[in-house]
Parts: sequence; C-alpha cells; structure tokens
Amino acid sequence: IEPYRHFVDFTTGQRMDHYGAAFKILTDAVIVPDKVYWAANAIFVPQHQQSLEDRSIWLRTSGSSLSTALTFQLSSGIFVGGEARHLATYDGGWLQDRVGYAVYAGPTFLWKINDKMAFNATWQPQVYGHSLANPQQRYDLDNFDRAQFRAKLSVAFN
Repeated sequence: IEPYRHFVDFTTGQRMDHYGAAFKILTDAVIVPDKVYWAANAIFVPQHQQSLEDRSIWLRTSGSSLSTALTFQLSSGIFVGGEARHLATYDGGWLQDRVGYAVYAGPTFLWKINDKMAFNATWQPQVYGHSLANPQQRYDLDNFDRAQFRAKLSVAFN
C-alpha cells in the first residue's frame, strides 16, 4: 500500500488537496531457472480531490492497472521480453462508471551492469483503447498517453 497526498492537480496544474493510495499485488516467478521469468501485477488506486479555492468541490475517481510480462535471459547480464498492460480510469472512488481504458504492449530490456547496478527500459504504444468522451476513436487519448516509455537506472548503495 502506497498512500500519497499532493497539493496540485497533475492534469490541470490547479491547486487541489489530493490524496489517495495505491493498493498493489505484485507477483513474479521463475519459469525456467536462469532463462525465463514471468510477472503479473494488479493495482487499484482510489483518489479524492478537494479544491483549495472552494472546499465544497470534491472529485472522487479511481483507476486500475493489470499487467503481465515475460522475460528471457539472453546472457549473464542481458534480459529481453515483452509486457502487456490494461489501464482503466473511473468516476467514483471504487471503480464505478468507467470513463476509459487503454491497452499497451511492447518490448522490455534489462542490462545487469554489475551486482550493484542495473539499467532497464520499456517502450509501450497504446494498441487499443476506448474513451466515453470520444467513442469513435480507436485509442483513449483523452485519459492516457499514446505511448509510454520508461527508463530506470538502479544503484544499490549497500
């Protein structure tokens, strides 16, 4: 569980009293030792926002994320694979009234530089989506990005 509190709406930039928590179930397994790895994640995020200018205005939303990935070890420090994710956003704090969803799929890469450093990256375009605001569109670009890229350098200091 990851609770949080912010004072700015990241979408509009307006001042808001924004709080919530991410409830996460993260799993992984070795399919073939030293060769094939699998992971699956489920995340639920209820959120509440209150305008700092007008305390009578409350907005309750929620989101969900389901993902799975399969990774293959090519050599002692190089891993490649693929990941698929389904993201959804809702009006209401408990997954009521879905506003839109997006399905992403793409490659993943991890380079284990040494025992204390690793670099990983993934690029995932939205392959399908649906928005209530624009139901004729193939993608949900009202609530989600067209593609997502993530790069991370991990360093252990112990």
